[in-house]
Amino acid sequence: MSLIDALHVSGMGAKAQSTRMELSASNLANSNTVAGSEQEAYRAKHAVFESLVTTSSGLNETVNVSEVVQSEAKIEKEYAPDHPLADKDGFIYHSNVNRMVELADVMTARDSYQANIEMVGSIKSLMQQTIQIIGKI
Repeated sequence: MSLIDALHVSGMGAKAQSTRMELSASNLANSNTVAGSEQEAYRAKHAVFESLVTTSSGLNETVNVSEVVQSEAKIEKEYAPDHPLADKDGFIYHSNVNRMVELADVMTARDSYQANIEMVGSIKSLMQQTIQIIGKI
């Protein structure tokens, strides 16, 4: 694997983790929302990662977000007949976002993102050193 390949792998890893953090941010922002029906209730969204082999040697595996899926967790309903969004039976429907899971996801995504960015910096430094050495030849 060349340094350019390693740079690409780290960049794709950072991009995937960035998408994961964006989805968690959206989930957390909508965690306290309510709706007038179960179908309208906000459902947590999660990234599905896939590993991609990008060279014929099979050495350059990278990660990609293949799709974004909605959580199948139960939508909680609450009897609140005076709420402006209540349905005809007096129920409102809460999002299915689990804040603890989302916060843990944010922390692990942040750590992975940071590791990928640090790898990009290390690769950049190695490339600069290589250019300096070649320039002296």
